This record gives sequence, structure tokens and C-alpha cells, in this order.
Amino acid sequence: MIPLVLPAALKALPWRAIGWGLVVAAVAFAGWRVNTWHTAYEALPAVREALKREEGCLPDSRCRERQKALQAEVAKVTVEVVNGYEKELADLRNRPPVTRIIRVCKAPPDNLSGKPSPTGTNGTSAGTGGVYEVDELILNPYLTSPSKPTK
Repeated sequence: MIPLVLPAALKALPWRAIGWGLVVAAVAFAGWRVNTWHTAYEALPAVREALKREEGCLPDSRCRERQKALQAEVAKVTVEVVNGYEKELADLRNRPPVTRIIRVCKAPPDNLSGKPSPTGTNGTSAGTGGVYEVDELILNPYLTSPSKPTK
């Protein structure tokens, strides 16, 4: 039954008024677009000038304001960092000196401490002292014998 009623309902609609309404809506939309284009065309030189000021970061632009704000923020952070470094350096300078002595190697034998050998040398010939190896400082990893004097 619905298919029989629908065509009768469609015939009852005022198609001529609907058509004129669509034409008026299309003309109004076109007029609105033309007005928008015209307004944009009038504003175009001012927009281009503002863009030029922003790209060049000229004095009366927002770019200059942002740049000044960024420079102020960087200067503030720089001052904070420098003050922190200076405080750390002052703390390091003012800490008490280390009084504990840490010995890494055993004390050298008497004849290796820079004293002249018993036979005496005048610095021109080799001395007659012994050669010693130190356990704590082994430069040759393949050396396995314990330290002992060799003569």
C-alpha cells in the first residue's frame, strides 16, 4: 500500500516552488562566495605585508616579540646554570682536603730510591744495583713468577 500512496504524495508537492527555492539558494551561495573573494582580495595586500614582516622578523612583528621572549628565557636559564656551576665549584673548593694517603705499590727497595749505589757512579756509567719487579704493577701479562731481585 505504501507504493500506491507515495506517488500520490509526490504529485501533491509543489515542484515549481521547490525548483525556484533551489535556484534562489544557488544564487545566494554564489553571491556569498563572490563577496568572500572580494573581501579577501581587498585584504590581500595587508596580509602580504604582515607575512613579509613575520618572515623578515621586523620590529613591529610578533616574531620579534617571540624572539625577545625566547632570548629573555635563554638568558634566565643561562644565569641559573652558571650560578649552579659556580656553587658546585665553590663547594669543591671549600671541601676539606683529603688527608688519607692511599699506597698503590709497595715501597721500593733502598737501592731503587734514587740513592747512589755502594760502588758509586758519577752519572756517566751504569750503576751496579739490582733490577726488581713489582707485583702490583705487572706490565707483562705473561709474567707469572713472583717478584724477586735479580743480580
